[in-house]
Amino acid sequence: MKKGIVHMLEAILVSLVFLMIIPFLLYPVLIKTDWNYVQMSLNGQDLLATLDKFPDANGESFLQNIMNRNTSSLKSAITEKFTWLKRKRMNYGIESLGTIKNEIRVGFNCTSGAGGGCYNDDEEDEREYLEKMLRPAYINGRYVYFRVFPFSYDQIDSISMRSRYKMDVLLIRGENQRDDANGRVDEIKNNILAGGVGIVGYYYIQNLPPPQSRLELEVFGLKMGAAPGGTEYMTFVNSDNVSRPNYGIQKYFYAIGVNENFTYKFSDHNETYVTLWEADYWIRRNDTNSDGDYDALDIDTNKDGNYDELGKPEGYVIEMNNTDTDILYNFTIEKIDPDGRFFILNFNRETSYVFENIGNRPLRPDKDNELEYVVLQSGNNKAAVIVNGTDNSIWRAVWITDESYGNDINALVKSSIMWASERKWWNILRIVSEEHTKISYFVSQGEEFHEPYWVELVLWYVY
Repeated sequence: MKKGIVHMLEAILVSLVFLMIIPFLLYPVLIKTDWNYVQMSLNGQDLLATLDKFPDANGESFLQNIMNRNTSSLKSAITEKFTWLKRKRMNYGIESLGTIKNEIRVGFNCTSGAGGGCYNDDEEDEREYLEKMLRPAYINGRYVYFRVFPFSYDQIDSISMRSRYKMDVLLIRGENQRDDANGRVDEIKNNILAGGVGIVGYYYIQNLPPPQSRLELEVFGLKMGAAPGGTEYMTFVNSDNVSRPNYGIQKYFYAIGVNENFTYKFSDHNETYVTLWEADYWIRRNDTNSDGDYDALDIDTNKDGNYDELGKPEGYVIEMNNTDTDILYNFTIEKIDPDGRFFILNFNRETSYVFENIGNRPLRPDKDNELEYVVLQSGNNKAAVIVNGTDNSIWRAVWITDESYGNDINALVKSSIMWASERKWWNILRIVSEEHTKISYFVSQGEEFHEPYWVELVLWYVY
């Protein structure tokens, strides 16, 4: 009897086990693992490490020079070096984080006609005026271009800023454009600044009556100071503390320098001038070997119209003299176009550049630690450039007083635009699958200034 019960229990257990495994025999279960992601991650690490060791034309690594390449040449180089991407049915995108974009899109708002805020009362003239002011900057071995375009406040929202306009920075130039922006403060705060688009205000303002000054109070974070207005020599406040918000603009200023064109001021294209301290210094192109390639400059260093430095090549240091004040300042010839179209002079940061005739107002940052937000000021604490935000904040606004002109002022405006722009961008952008992996690689390089950044590779399978 006991043996019979045991046999019955054995039969029941066998039956139950059989019933439990039948579903697995009839309907196999696929267990999802992370192996695909592991494979993609390993392949991505291999790709980035190889690119970091692969020498480019100038001996630096491919990743160090990734900023110098446009999208098509970057795709071509990667496709040529990594044929396995196609074989393994992988697609990719590359994003740079923490560095200045190669192309900064600058929007402006003005209306053709009297009082519309445009240069010569014409929108197209305003565009041309800004394009000449914002000539390309040559920094750390690459060009940064400023693409200028008009936009309308009636068509702004957080989506159109990115999808339609693809705006990086809004530039408000002059009092009329400022007045229009002052009536749009809510849209500017909610749809422009909150979306990561920076703002640079380049205009004169004397006082800040609260009902009429929302733009200054709420966007640029200004308040009235005790000192009276006036024109004085001004220098950068912070030249060495990289952690403070006022450091970045002066860092970019010394790297940007002066980019001047031989082709648009005069018909003969042989000479032009740069304007420093509101004075003109003449510069002439020179083909010292008479072989058709321009390789040197002739320079008027003391604004008397005579060329006293002749045949000076790239790398030569020029001492410019403002004879009105006997202030001397050194520039380096950074680049001479062989076709004779343009040249670039860099400010030498060993000596602090002095802005001699830039006007300044009794305005201060509305902050407890206000000196960290003043970029440019005089000896008696009158400010000409003030920032609101930090290098890494979403909200980045800069106010610059518009009471002077010249190549040095243009460099100041370009530096402010670069600081206000978001420092992340897609070198190669493609549709990213929801099932993807990201691999980051740290790169550090720089000629005029140290520029560390992350290269982020996005990989996914194409099924």
